[in-house]
Amino acid sequence: MQREGKIAHLGLCNVSIAEVRQAQRHFSVRAIQNELSVIDRKRATEGLVALAAELEAPFLAYRVLGGHAKVDSILKNRAVAPLAARHKVTPHEAALAVVWEAGPHVVPLIGATRSERIDSCLRAHELRLDEVDRAALIAKISLTPTPEAAAALARR
Repeated sequence: MQREGKIAHLGLCNVSIAEVRQAQRHFSVRAIQNELSVIDRKRATEGLVALAAELEAPFLAYRVLGGHAKVDSILKNRAVAPLAARHKVTPHEAALAVVWEAGPHVVPLIGATRSERIDSCLRAHELRLDEVDRAALIAKISLTPTPEAAAALARR
């Protein structure tokens, strides 16, 4: 359909780096959608968020607060709670700010339907983390690729 001019851009959802690479043999990958949160950082640490940046494609992050079943675990998260206290925001706002901090190409998909939740998301977007925050986060959680993942991305 892309070759026929019916579709301009193609994106992928719930894929691995290997699947993105395989798809790139057939078409230009213009967006990647996957789960990303302070609770589930796997796609970031395995390098998928970094690959999206390399491709200049947005990384559309869903379940940014862990999904319905895990959303309350953010309240006790050892990295998010101190960050929230330091900036006088809710733990959920701090957790969302951490996802936004993963890169300018990361777009959290927010399912807020009530105005107070939308306002909360906007507060999270306005939160600016500094070097102290980043150092504290890196010590506890990280959204950067592991050394092995970074090396694999570089080998391509």
